[in-house]
Amino acid sequence: MNAFKVILMKKRLAVFLSILLAASAALCGCGRGNGTSGSATGDEAWTTRGTNPAATTATAPSVDATSATGRKKSSSSSGKSSSSKSGQSSEGSGQHDAIAALLNDEIDNAGFYGAAFAEADGDVLVSRDADSVYRIASVSKQFVAAAILLLEEDGLLSVNDSVRKYFPELRTTGDVTIHHLLCMRSGIPDCLISAKSALLDSYTSGEADYGVSAWQTASENRNAIERWILERTDAVPDQYTEYSNSNYFLLAEIIEKVTGVPYESFITQRILSPIGMNSTGFADTWDYSRGIITATDGWGDNEWYGYDGVRYGAGDMVSTASDLALWAHEYIPGQNRVLSDSIVQRMTQNYGGGDYGYGLMLDDSYRLVYHLGSLPPYSSAFVVLPDRDFVLVLLDTRWNTPLDWLYQTLAVDYNNSDL
Repeated sequence: MNAFKVILMKKRLAVFLSILLAASAALCGCGRGNGTSGSATGDEAWTTRGTNPAATTATAPSVDATSATGRKKSSSSSGKSSSSKSGQSSEGSGQHDAIAALLNDEIDNAGFYGAAFAEADGDVLVSRDADSVYRIASVSKQFVAAAILLLEEDGLLSVNDSVRKYFPELRTTGDVTIHHLLCMRSGIPDCLISAKSALLDSYTSGEADYGVSAWQTASENRNAIERWILERTDAVPDQYTEYSNSNYFLLAEIIEKVTGVPYESFITQRILSPIGMNSTGFADTWDYSRGIITATDGWGDNEWYGYDGVRYGAGDMVSTASDLALWAHEYIPGQNRVLSDSIVQRMTQNYGGGDYGYGLMLDDSYRLVYHLGSLPPYSSAFVVLPDRDFVLVLLDTRWNTPLDWLYQTLAVDYNNSDL
């Protein structure tokens, strides 16, 4: 998709939510603050111009990670082909039966056939193909952001560090910082959009050291993309919010430079393993004995997105709907286990008015924390209503899925319920 389509999606989402917000207030007699929201697939560019050029990093004090008191594991209703992680109780309180039925009906009516998992107050409302492994595309970005903030708490870097500290050859007009990379305000063009033709053509023309291909290793493809980012960029930071996969590619590289270990290993050790996300990992290094990545019918013209190394840091992770639901509890007050309250606050803060935090998309009108992913033909949606203890994950292998509006419908259905 192009930037125009993304902007159109943002406008449609804003209208959609405002209409339902008004309907909810009229029916329930409970108003919420008005606001607009943004929507864009995780791998496409949007631009929010005219925003505050002086956006700064949050300065909330660091707080030690809060141990969750234990995730409640009851389910009142689940959809067809349900599956749940071990340890989840099948005994439901019945409190959520009506909304569970509604959400499952919405999924059926939409003709959605991918993985779906929804949970509220620990009750599983929807569970379909929830333990199958999918590519999650840009839903991956929040893990990179969390890893950077963990390293800052460790005293190994600062979000105010200049990116030139790690990449002296980066060409920019003005000082691009790690903060700018995290919140999509670096001004660096998107390597997966702007560079696609150059990177593919360079390989076919014989400039293999600068191109990408299915025949090269992940390291070779990464080096080619990094060279394009650093040599073809005259970025002007902090002018506006502009989604760019290049930002998270560089952040993953910074993690490796700081820790001396593959960024995949750091995220696994500090985030995935402690939470128990045993079916989550990275496509380029995935151990298929842990499960088969759900296959697509074909990549078509987008095959290059699947080349090793191309999605590095920006959308290279694989996971299950149930694993991502475990991670979602990091954003629900009192349930975070590996992220401190300060990290959660900073990740979910809106920087520069662009509806983007650190690795997360935001909808202030509904206190919605989310991210979308598009790795054609894979698509994904990760949604949390922190104040309502509601989690929703949708994963699919079709790019033309109804997912781009279905996640909105399901989240609004729950938010407008009386629960």
